[in-house]
Amino acid sequence: MSPAHVVFVHSSNEMYGADRMLLEVIRSLPSGWRATVLLPNDVASTGATLAEELDKQGVPHVTADLAILRRAYLTPRGLLSLARRIMGTVRLIRTMRPSAVYLTTSASLIVAPFLSITGTGSVVLHCQEIWQGRESRILGLLARSVDRCICISLPVQSALRGSVRKKAVVIENGHRDSAQPRIDVLGRTGSVQFLIASRWNAWKGHGTLLDAWDSIESPGRLVIVGGPPAVGAAYDVVGRVRALRHPSSVSIVGEVDDIEAYIDESDFMIVPSDAPEPFGLVAIEAFSRGRGVIASNAGGLADIVTNREDGYLFTPGSTTELSEILTSTTRNAAVSFGSAARSTYEARYSIDAFSIRIAELFAEILREKPRRERRGASK
Repeated sequence: MSPAHVVFVHSSNEMYGADRMLLEVIRSLPSGWRATVLLPNDVASTGATLAEELDKQGVPHVTADLAILRRAYLTPRGLLSLARRIMGTVRLIRTMRPSAVYLTTSASLIVAPFLSITGTGSVVLHCQEIWQGRESRILGLLARSVDRCICISLPVQSALRGSVRKKAVVIENGHRDSAQPRIDVLGRTGSVQFLIASRWNAWKGHGTLLDAWDSIESPGRLVIVGGPPAVGAAYDVVGRVRALRHPSSVSIVGEVDDIEAYIDESDFMIVPSDAPEPFGLVAIEAFSRGRGVIASNAGGLADIVTNREDGYLFTPGSTTELSEILTSTTRNAAVSFGSAARSTYEARYSIDAFSIRIAELFAEILREKPRRERRGASK
């Protein structure tokens, strides 16, 4: 029996949350399984790329005209281009004769019905978004064709409906612990330092944070890591910082390959998203380094952070609540919350627990595949 082959269809070529989790899924494949990653060529990448990391790890990858759901295709000409990409993506996948096709985000779902019709391996969706409104109905129809759905949090699973929800299982993201010794905040002096590290998407809460920051006197130091998204609406971080009453209290770092050093230099991570985060990987990254998290009280973040134990929670979009938290934080709170955050990470978010569950799921898929093939042959 030949080794199982998983083809991963990914929607970006960056190194943010979903990109890093793809690497962990690949590492979790059962022994002997092969992986090939398909990357899109329709969006230019800035900073570190997933392709570079795949090369380092010796994972084969192909950059192609993939069919990825993007708003730019919602025009007559765009739909024609998307149709061509769908056919091309399905043909490419079929030539690889996969045992399973792993759609790493909902943006890859457009090919699922065609893979199902052509009998191209088991189809797995890694759902990393909270489906809402009209988008939820469209994605729900496409997802009827998948065999398994992995949800990164309970809020993500709860947003699913019908047959898709019955196929869904929650496997929370994990984070690989660093080999570097953790740097404690105990004994530090000077101003409390805060960090925000994410894309500058319009909904990520940079405006809420900077408005709160501007409403109070000398809350400490704020470091901003990240940059504008490759697609979608962006927030003008640079322009807003320039307009602050005290712009010197904020440092804009931009894109970095690794945020670990910036977490170590800070006392708190801030995740101020205005819309519910499906999970909030950066929060558990901060937890792993012994840092408390100040986060909006919605979506996956509400499940990760326990208010006033390993961080603070505030109503999404509330500059008043956030400014009160910023003015109340102390060095003692940073020490206490940081210790509790590390305990939360060890209990719930180690990469070992994540890898075990992913490996078990793939083993189940392999056992089920012969039964599906027999059913298909009998039709």
